Amino acid sequence: RPRSGRGGHGGPPAVNNGRFQAAANSAECAAAYCLRLRTVVADGFTSHAPELSGRAAAGLARLEALASAFDAAAKSAVAELAAALIPTTWLLLEYETAEYRLAGAGEAAEAALRAQFEQGVLRPLGRSLAELRGRLRPPNLDWLVHALGCGLASRLETGALAKQFDELGAMLFSEHVRRLADTLAGVSSATVRNDLGRLTQLAFILNAGSVGEAAGLLLSQLASGASTGGSNRLTPQEAG
Repeated sequence: RPRSGRGGHGGPPAVNNGRFQAAANSAECAAAYCLRLRTVVADGFTSHAPELSGRAAAGLARLEALASAFDAAAKSAVAELAAALIPTTWLLLEYETAEYRLAGAGEAAEAALRAQFEQGVLRPLGRSLAELRGRLRPPNLDWLVHALGCGLASRLETGALAKQFDELGAMLFSEHVRRLADTLAGVSSATVRNDLGRLTQLAFILNAGSVGEAAGLLLSQLASGASTGGSNRLTPQEAG
């Protein structure tokens, strides 16, 4: 039976905790094999003994339930790993107090914010993901990038809504979002666009020159999300 929680994974999650990563990989692999076995058994009965297919129903259901349990255990482990990789120190000590009204602050203030984001977020995140790329099974790596994207987007959006931006600050914030997306997409692009959808919209709106331009950007982004199947978007009410 799959187990969840740190006690069953060889300690807390970390980039260098091979036992934890092996447990997550084993759970994901078990889920895939259960589904594969279910398909083989179902196809076998359908092809060779269709009159007995009903007798296999209970066993097939158990295999599907077991696959779901293993999948949940793998995703839970990867979510813990993602939480450990979130740059909490930068978020609490630097981002929450950062000022994005830069017009009168000079180039040094803009350069300092850019360097803080580079050193506090992009570099450590890039190093960790580079290490994990060869250690996690592809589905787990995709899920890790998804969890990181959602977690960081939520924290950045919350912080941005509590700030005031001028034109230079909005441009810098948009650069932050773009570079974060590039860092995550360099590992797995499966869900990055949707995971950062609200944050990307917010950056577009902050850079709008007028209310009319902001409304046009929002409508364009909403249409883009609808056409590509994206669902993580600001609503018109939220944007207003």
